[in-house]
Amino acid sequence: MGYPVRDLQPGTLYLTISTTHAPERDKGVAHDYHSTLPNALDPSIYETSCAQGYGNEEFQWGLYWHRGLGDGTWFMLHRLLLVPPGVIPGVTHPMYMLDQQEMSQSPRLFAHVVGLVRVLRVPETSTSDLTSYLNWLAPQAALQANRSFMWASSVYVRTRRHVAKMQGLADRAAEGFDITVLLSESLNFAYGEVWYGLARQLPRPIMASDAGLAMVPAEDKDSDRDRAKDMPLAKVQ
Repeated sequence: MGYPVRDLQPGTLYLTISTTHAPERDKGVAHDYHSTLPNALDPSIYETSCAQGYGNEEFQWGLYWHRGLGDGTWFMLHRLLLVPPGVIPGVTHPMYMLDQQEMSQSPRLFAHVVGLVRVLRVPETSTSDLTSYLNWLAPQAALQANRSFMWASSVYVRTRRHVAKMQGLADRAAEGFDITVLLSESLNFAYGEVWYGLARQLPRPIMASDAGLAMVPAEDKDSDRDRAKDMPLAKVQ
């Protein structure tokens, strides 16, 4: 299982987990989120079982690429309410629209955000290349997306392979990547935090994923481990 960390770090990619509800506009609405990971959860069918027949997801999954303080890009998918029928045989229309926002404010300060999962850290020298790669890959992958979790995790894995190739390394863990491990870890984190988000408790937490990869010096890998969670909002990154 991953561990909590204090701050956003430069050159780091995060999964963002959000509710589809805005707490400030959702007062009095009943929610049915779990507070712990259900024993009966089967990660292999989670993405279809949560659809409830309408294609709705339990959480909205996105990606946040943090380059530095006040400098990041947030990639999110928004489901199209009406998907037009195909006019060309064999060609399907996208189910989602990509929303790409340049961020000067931390996503941790938005109450609908459940939390962030750190999945990839790269050296500062790689941030420019990775920015260009994500700006290309995220929209391309969105065209084929049918679940936001599958889209976000596939972009992460492809980015991880790209970074390994760039560094001239063999990332065997990425080649045999088990998506259910990341899903189980992320859901366990999300269920434990979602009610705090609905109660508008800020800042939202960060977890470093055990399924993630940190291509930085060993002494820096967990230097930000959160040993004191109560931090002033003014210091939140």
